[in-house]
Amino acid sequence: MEIKLKRISRGKQTIKKSFLAQKNISQKELKIKKVFRYTKHYLKLLTEGRNIKDKIGILLFLPNTFKFLFSYSAYRDFLWSISIKNERGVFFCGKNHVTVHTASSFNEYKIKNYFKLSKGTFIDIGANIGIYSIELGRELDKNGNVISIEADPTTFNFLLENIRLNNLENILPLNVGCFSADKKMPFFVEKTGGAYTHFIKKATTRKKF
Repeated sequence: MEIKLKRISRGKQTIKKSFLAQKNISQKELKIKKVFRYTKHYLKLLTEGRNIKDKIGILLFLPNTFKFLFSYSAYRDFLWSISIKNERGVFFCGKNHVTVHTASSFNEYKIKNYFKLSKGTFIDIGANIGIYSIELGRELDKNGNVISIEADPTTFNFLLENIRLNNLENILPLNVGCFSADKKMPFFVEKTGGAYTHFIKKATTRKKF
């Protein structure tokens, strides 16, 4: 049986208008929904700051979040390194706001139920700062172990710190990359670590492994 695939290329504005039409909402209503969602998330994030300094850092970041939302100016990262604590564990996130959001309790909450293991080995490829490695490491405890693979050296140091903060001994961290062949290739990373590390698009600095 032969299936023909047709690539459809549309601009962002066309896709956005199509989405709004399907949902039967205006752009103004969509913006209001975004404001409400961001406000709800960051108020929740305030409660997850590990200590008062972390909460202050998150609070000071709030105005820049809304500036970014309304496109008044580019956002900036946190003024100092942030750590958060929630039901997933304790996480050192550095200054990168994307990393802090990634470690939050509301990030990817819909897929959390797929990570329920009572025993065995969990392999986390692209472990980042260890969100799922920590969560599964705590859940498995002595009944299993986790292999955490993270190529970015800066992010890998965050991963090591988070393993230490959560007192886990069943996680094996590996500072390597995974590919279909044993070779060296360009690897692009963010200077703050914790996000946007990949092989295909230039970010801030280039590393090879």
